[in-house]
Amino acid sequence: MFKKQITRGHLAFTSAQPFLPPLGVAIMSDYVELSSGAGIPVQSISNVLSPGIVSLFVQGLETGLVISQLSQWLSLEQRDGTAITVLVIFVTTVGFVETAVCFTSAWRIYVHNFGQLIVPQWTESVHALLSTLIAAPIQAYFIWRCYHIMKNIYLIIPLVVTLVSTVVAAGWVTAWIFHMHAAARSNSTNHNETSNNIVYPFVVFLTLPAVLDITITSILLHSLIKFLKRIHAEHIRRRVTRYIVVTWQAVIPPCVCAVALLIKYVTFTQAHPGKQQMWYAAIQAMLGKLYVLSLYFTLNNRMDLATNEPPVTYATTMDVSLDSMGSPTRGYVFSVHFPDREQVC
Repeated sequence: MFKKQITRGHLAFTSAQPFLPPLGVAIMSDYVELSSGAGIPVQSISNVLSPGIVSLFVQGLETGLVISQLSQWLSLEQRDGTAITVLVIFVTTVGFVETAVCFTSAWRIYVHNFGQLIVPQWTESVHALLSTLIAAPIQAYFIWRCYHIMKNIYLIIPLVVTLVSTVVAAGWVTAWIFHMHAAARSNSTNHNETSNNIVYPFVVFLTLPAVLDITITSILLHSLIKFLKRIHAEHIRRRVTRYIVVTWQAVIPPCVCAVALLIKYVTFTQAHPGKQQMWYAAIQAMLGKLYVLSLYFTLNNRMDLATNEPPVTYATTMDVSLDSMGSPTRGYVFSVHFPDREQVC
């Protein structure tokens, strides 16, 4: 099937079918080099295959954390509303499907076809789509939180447009990946057409979520810090400070990961044409479940903030604060007064 020989530290492969990296989002210039039958540096092969192993480890670790957070959420005495419950069930299910797809792909590549170079199947082509199916509903939830704080529809509309554009870009990238994989399987790849260093559909797909995450994080933290400066009661300041810390811990990890993924792909990986480095795909593998963990962390810790102290005390104090601060701050009542879980954003 495949002929392999080692020559001066290189592996040379010849086959009727070209080899494609095991991770769904890959660069066609890499495909062309690998399918040409020319010598391939061993280091290049490790840069393609090693990220798949790292992704497998990360998926397993994050899945364990998701199960732990899910157990904590199910153990809470008070339940969330129907919309939040459906959101949790959906993103958790898709997260488990993503893990199953990752392990299936790894089994096919590293066990079933061990020692053979194979073309990718659908399990290597749907990572971008699954990641977006996880991230988009959670980003919509955080956009709703921004609206709940700001009460400014003109600020929220650009966020919604960006979110919809992200979903469209994910579909675009997924269709592009399937097209490229089909072209590789038919051995009809055009070198002149696919040798671009930067794959622009993928850049758009990475840029939109990063911009959205940065904007949402900035709005949430800016609003809470601004509100904190207007509070003089020490016990309320402690509650709001804890809420700011929870928000920071929840939204920062996926935001940082999305930005790091974009920087790694554009700056480091694609700045060196001809080098098959797929480590950006390992970063992408951890991004989806970071959103799930962010959601669980918000919901679980939000309930802790709501139940640590009697809510009636804060209802009285907050009424006095509102009288002294005036109506413009009424949009922030949810941050301090925790009458029930539905109103705790």
